[in-house]
Amino acid sequence: MVGCRRSSSDSKSFSSHSIDCDILVQVNFLPLNSNKRNNIKGSIESTREKTDNLYFKPLQILGTSYSRSWVGESIWRMDFEMIVSVVSNTLAIIFVAFQIFHVRKHRGIGPMVSLLMLVILVLGHLIPLVLNLEAMFIQDSERLVLIRGGTWLEMNEVIIRVVTMVAFLLQVRLLMLSWTARCSTEKKKTLWIAEKRGLYVCIPVYVIGAIIAFSVKSRQNVHQAVRARQSWYYIDEVILGSSRAYAGLILDAFLFPQIIFNIFHNSRELALCRLFYIGITLVRLVPHGYDLYRANNYVDVDDTYIYADHGSDYYSTACDFIIIVLGIFFVWSYTTNSASAVDISFRRDSKNL
Repeated sequence: MVGCRRSSSDSKSFSSHSIDCDILVQVNFLPLNSNKRNNIKGSIESTREKTDNLYFKPLQILGTSYSRSWVGESIWRMDFEMIVSVVSNTLAIIFVAFQIFHVRKHRGIGPMVSLLMLVILVLGHLIPLVLNLEAMFIQDSERLVLIRGGTWLEMNEVIIRVVTMVAFLLQVRLLMLSWTARCSTEKKKTLWIAEKRGLYVCIPVYVIGAIIAFSVKSRQNVHQAVRARQSWYYIDEVILGSSRAYAGLILDAFLFPQIIFNIFHNSRELALCRLFYIGITLVRLVPHGYDLYRANNYVDVDDTYIYADHGSDYYSTACDFIIIVLGIFFVWSYTTNSASAVDISFRRDSKNL
């Protein structure tokens, strides 16, 4: 294409003498039969001699083009992911409510719940609320292109925030119940000792994991070392990015503190309702299974993730598989421990009879 520009910004007249049309514009667009998003590359060059006063150095054009089918598919996927997100948070509310009823029904098991586990779950619902507030002020321009005029998506975002808030409040309520029960029991000294020993095990594990996560993230950004020298980029991409993903990993393994607490306290009580720990585990693992499906059925969608957002956890083929296996292992470990507790209690009752 041939482009024109005004040769003098001071001239108010728009005559032929003030226009430079010796400009070549080259742009590479998507093929007409393309069904996905692709980057646009091109250049703007002056065809004049280098000695000419109107000559300028070549300029690069970078942009993104969307095919109609890709946009339609992306909007449908975003709708679906928002619905799944609402359903997941609603199920989390139901599972936490079952645990609250379980604690109220069995007064003696409230102190046996790991407070560290409950704090992790509370923070796991608090962080998305804070990030959503941040997103209200920082708009993603590329995402707005897809959802402009889509009040349905905006309404779903509000529903997600409301449901997440309810789940957060119920988690806080469960934490308060367990804390009150822990402080009022006669065996609180032994329980606090087991809790502290659990902290001595969990915190070093979390710190070592954080060091590994930050080092891996830093190595992944080696090719962007020039940008990483800027403090804002390093804080946003390396520190905050690694922190969000690692926080998601800790939340995936929320049963770890409870298992360690049971080991140190030698607990024989069924502190957690099965619907609670199995249900919350499924809520945490289903996004990784969906990510495996999405990676094989969708391409170039990393900027429009709503459910299973890559910025809030570790998502890749290897990480998805490892986290799913780890979550199943924790459920199996706690279930085995609970089954052993029931068997021991049954034997003791039989001997007493």
